[in-house]
Amino acid sequence: NQSYSAAPQLSWKQEDRFEMRELRQILQLWDKTSQAAEEAVLATVVKTSGSSYRNPGARLLLTQQGQRAGSISGGCLEEDLVKKAWWLTENGPVVRRYDTTPDGEIGSGFGLGCNGIIHVLLQRVRPGETNVLHQLAQVSATRAPAAWAHVLEPSPGQSLCVTANGDTRGDLSSSLPREIVREQMELALSALESRHLQIGSAELFVETLH
Repeated sequence: NQSYSAAPQLSWKQEDRFEMRELRQILQLWDKTSQAAEEAVLATVVKTSGSSYRNPGARLLLTQQGQRAGSISGGCLEEDLVKKAWWLTENGPVVRRYDTTPDGEIGSGFGLGCNGIIHVLLQRVRPGETNVLHQLAQVSATRAPAAWAHVLEPSPGQSLCVTANGDTRGDLSSSLPREIVREQMELALSALESRHLQIGSAELFVETLH
């Protein structure tokens, strides 16, 4: 028997204008990067505790040429990712934990208001593959929402997508109960909310794209 829990996280309504502008910038940079047949690193905030500038779902796209779009903090994390994101993802997706509390690894000396713990999913994105950026572009073009589940543990980078018309695609491990995950994704999609799932020892972040 699998035990699982889910809690709504965000409604996304307060930052719609900012997020739409930022989304356009990310998608424009990704389109340019894809046309150049280059890969990039996508950083996505997947969990926070305490104070943070950005909610789960915030993104930063970093290209091999040093260009970037989006943000995941008020400035206290971006520079670290510019320096480390490529070698951190050499062996595949990872979840990077940043402690920005006064006693954490990134202290309060930045003076930028960060004062919490932020978990960031780092993964390479490549032209021609179906990834969350591909789905975001479709959502932006069609105005039809979708839900995207990111596996955080035990295999970061696995994902599942459920669209508004019920289409499903993704590469979840066979150890994960796909039907339970899908059911929770459909609930998140109908409420236009994002949520975290704990299913046994597995942890997932389900976000709605709209």
